[in-house]
Amino acid sequence: MDYLSQTGVPARPITVISRQAARSDRRRRFDGQGIRTELDELLCSVSPEPSSEASHVYRRLSRLLGARIGATFCHLFTVDAKGLLTLQISAGPRPSAVPSRRALRFADLSPWHAALASGQTVVIPLNLNPDHELVRRGVFSPATTTASLVPFPDRAGRWGVLAVAEERAGMQPDVAQLEFIATRLGEIMERERTRHEERVALARHQREQAVLAERRRFSRELHDAVGQSLSTLLVQIRLATARGAAALGELQVIENITQQALEQARSLAYDLRQVDVDPLAEAHRAGERMLAQRGCAFEWQDDRSSREIGFQVAREVAAAIREAIANIARHAGATRASVRLESVGRRVRATIADNGIGFTADRVELSPDGRGLGLKGMSERLQAVGGSATVRSAPGRGTTIVLEASNKSQRPVDQTFAMVTPRILKEATFAVANGSAG
Repeated sequence: MDYLSQTGVPARPITVISRQAARSDRRRRFDGQGIRTELDELLCSVSPEPSSEASHVYRRLSRLLGARIGATFCHLFTVDAKGLLTLQISAGPRPSAVPSRRALRFADLSPWHAALASGQTVVIPLNLNPDHELVRRGVFSPATTTASLVPFPDRAGRWGVLAVAEERAGMQPDVAQLEFIATRLGEIMERERTRHEERVALARHQREQAVLAERRRFSRELHDAVGQSLSTLLVQIRLATARGAAALGELQVIENITQQALEQARSLAYDLRQVDVDPLAEAHRAGERMLAQRGCAFEWQDDRSSREIGFQVAREVAAAIREAIANIARHAGATRASVRLESVGRRVRATIADNGIGFTADRVELSPDGRGLGLKGMSERLQAVGGSATVRSAPGRGTTIVLEASNKSQRPVDQTFAMVTPRILKEATFAVANGSAG
């Protein structure tokens, strides 16, 4: 509920002027006055172009009201849902200093809640009632004798208040003029607010398109340049191996590391294009492709009680699963492999198993084929999201890898390319220089 809907008991002496009572007087006196034309021109001049700024509209309003208001000075306040009046402009022949508080609590105007909430103009002789001293000094000036408060809504139900001060004794406000001005102010401010929202939406769209275009460009360069170079290197290594031009063991290690670097570069390029793809679902598809090429049967079982998972957690768990499946395809010689996902309290667990040749788990980091690098990378990935990686294996008995992570991290709402570029560059560099997995 809007704050202005609160009620209050008017304090005397106050004159409340209803809009209906002033309507005929407004028609009679206002048709020939220049302010109507000027306000209409200002309303039409609110630009739909992105370069238009609210400050420009407020400056023009200030000049217009200063020349036409017919009182000592005026303030234009907007009222938010919390009941705060925020000063937007001050104008008039003798404008006062800016009020001591730029955000005045609407509760300080409590004697006039009822009238303002009903859309009526309130005229208050401040010099006759000491109870109004706070308002006189906080909103107007110590010399103000009569104050007029003219509320106006916009089409969205938000409010503003035109506060007009008169320091000259015996001068009465032109209520018809003030109400006409207030009505036009509501329309002008609504138009400007709409334009501002459109500009913000356009800027957001342009930023998102720029991020997407840069992401696609980076994806192409990563795939075409890095991927092509690694592919060429891999071909040369295989040719050298076939000719026996180098030690077979050394070339096999180089081949394994290069193959892993190539797969990671391609995966990174694909992930950049598929930012909205579920990382675990993509790991499932990637596993099927890799193991099908090796003639290995593959089963994926998702027994989680809840499919909700933080994006960072899902990404790191999925990357570790893909690395484990890649190891099965390259090293295990397995005929069957499986992945099972399950929920364990507030954690997610992934178990990857195969019936391959196995290995001695406590000596894996000493393996000459580079396999230990990948297992170490899994552990580092999971540690980054509060998790762990456990490996159980023995020669001739297959391998089981258990991944666990705490599901705390959430996908950011608004991610810019600048935020993800350091990670992209780090992973791409690591892939090319070190193979990053094995």
